[in-house]
Amino acid sequence: MFEQAAGLALVGAFYPPALLIAGLYLASTRSGRITVVYVIGGLVIVTIVGTAALLAIRVTGLSLPTHQHTRYGLRLALGVVAIAAAVLIYRRKPKKRDPVTAGSAAAGSARAGPVTAGSARAGSAAAGPVTAGSAAADPARGGSARAGPPAAGPAKVKKAKKAKKAKKPSLIDRLSAEPRPMKAFLAGIVMFGPSLTFLAAVQVVATAKASLAATLGAMAMIIVLTLAFAWLPLVAYLIAPDLTVRKLKAGEAWLRRHGKVVLVAAVGLIGVLLVIQGIVGLV
Repeated sequence: MFEQAAGLALVGAFYPPALLIAGLYLASTRSGRITVVYVIGGLVIVTIVGTAALLAIRVTGLSLPTHQHTRYGLRLALGVVAIAAAVLIYRRKPKKRDPVTAGSAAAGSARAGPVTAGSARAGSAAAGPVTAGSAAADPARGGSARAGPPAAGPAKVKKAKKAKKAKKPSLIDRLSAEPRPMKAFLAGIVMFGPSLTFLAAVQVVATAKASLAATLGAMAMIIVLTLAFAWLPLVAYLIAPDLTVRKLKAGEAWLRRHGKVVLVAAVGLIGVLLVIQGIVGLV
C-alpha cells in the first residue's frame, strides 16, 4: 500500500507551476511569511479533499473486494482523462500578440498608397483615386479641397479595437503579482487542488485492508509528498537563502521556456501509469 501510494503521490507532486509560484514568493520582500501561507493553503485543500475522498470510498463500499472491477475501472477512466488532457494541452496554440504600435497601421496605409492633401490636389490624372476620400478632395468633382482620412475596413477597425485592449496576464502572473498573505493562501489552494494521481493515491489507501494507524500514516505521507513543490523550496531557502533564490530564478526562466513540454510530459505519464494499473487490475 505505502509503495504504490507514494509512487502516485510523487508523480502527482511534479507540477512545475507550483514550483514556479514558490520561487516567485521566495524572491519577494516578505518571502518567508508569504511562502509559509502558500504552503498552508495547499495543506488545507489537500487535507480536505483527501479526507473527503477517503470517506466517500469507504462509505460507498468501493473498498470491498466485490467492487474490484469498479475501482480499477475508475482508475482506468482517470488515466484516459489524463491522456486526453495531455493531448489538448499539446495541441493548444499560444495566443498571438496583437500589434500595439502605430507603425504597423502606418505601414498598412503606405501599402495602399499615400493619402495626403498634396496627393488629393494632384487629382486622378496623376496617380488615380485611392479612396472615396481622395476623390471627394478634387475640386473638379465638386468635392472639398481638404483631404479626408482613408476609409478603414471592418477588419482594420476590429484589429485596432483588439490592439487597444491590454494583454490579460497569466494565472501565475496574477497570483504572484504584489504577494499578500490572502493571495498566497488562495494560490496554494489553486495550485494544489485535487489531481488525478492524488485521488488515485487516496484510492489505494482507502481500498487497502489496513489498520487505522496505517491508514492515517499513509494519508499523511501522501499529503507531504503532494506538497513537495511548496515546502521543499521553503526548507532550502531557510538553509541557504541566496543560493536557493538564484537557483529558483534560473529554474523559473527555464520553466517559462519549456513549461508546456514539461506539463504535457507529466500529465501524459500520469495517464499512462493509471491506464496500466487499471488494465492490470481488470484482467
